[in-house]
Amino acid sequence: MSSPADIELANEPAWLVEDSVATETTVPTTVTSNDGATKPKPIGGSTSIDANTGNSNRLSAAEAASQKTWGEYFRESFQRDGRLLIIIVLILICMNIPFIKYALYPFTIYSTWIHEMCHGMAAIISGGSISKLQVFPNGSGLAYTTLRNASARGFVASAGYQGTAVVGFILLIFRRTKRGPRTGTMVLACLMLLSCMIWVRNVFGFAFIFCMGLVFAGLVSCNAVFLFIGKAVLVSM
Repeated sequence: MSSPADIELANEPAWLVEDSVATETTVPTTVTSNDGATKPKPIGGSTSIDANTGNSNRLSAAEAASQKTWGEYFRESFQRDGRLLIIIVLILICMNIPFIKYALYPFTIYSTWIHEMCHGMAAIISGGSISKLQVFPNGSGLAYTTLRNASARGFVASAGYQGTAVVGFILLIFRRTKRGPRTGTMVLACLMLLSCMIWVRNVFGFAFIFCMGLVFAGLVSCNAVFLFIGKAVLVSM
């Protein structure tokens, strides 16, 4: 039977676990086999010692996950990501309510910037370059790119929506770790400020994206300062 440690590893892929994983400790507990020999028994995980053979059997994370039912999967997924799902539903509702949807206006402009940046990044990947980016108050935008190969037009044209989905996926990965949200937000802030200085060429787009980048950077900085002060207070107590 798997232990809570194995179940937790089954829920969280090893490459998403925060910073470091605690190592298992071994205590001087022993088991005695039929021939009278004593052997140490490690405590932790789902390791067990066969008293007859002395062989250790450990359920892997994959095996622990394979023993779960669909109901357990859905229940654990909701416990882990329920808040995110509720927020998504609330946003979808607010987007279709007059007046309330204007509260989401900054995110509309932000998604337009992501969309146009993905067009530009696709052009750079295919060997071209970005001439300029424009973001307009009505939520539309334009990306002016230069391509060396005409065959790359389809890739660049489709990169707007596909790239936005990829960026959303990356942001969801960032939120799975303790430092991920702060790191992801700061990376976004730096990209927004950098894009304004290099590519964004209309007044509204420059002002809005630049200010939003400053806000993101400020939020991350304030969060880091509060965490530092909180740790300092705890250490001094």
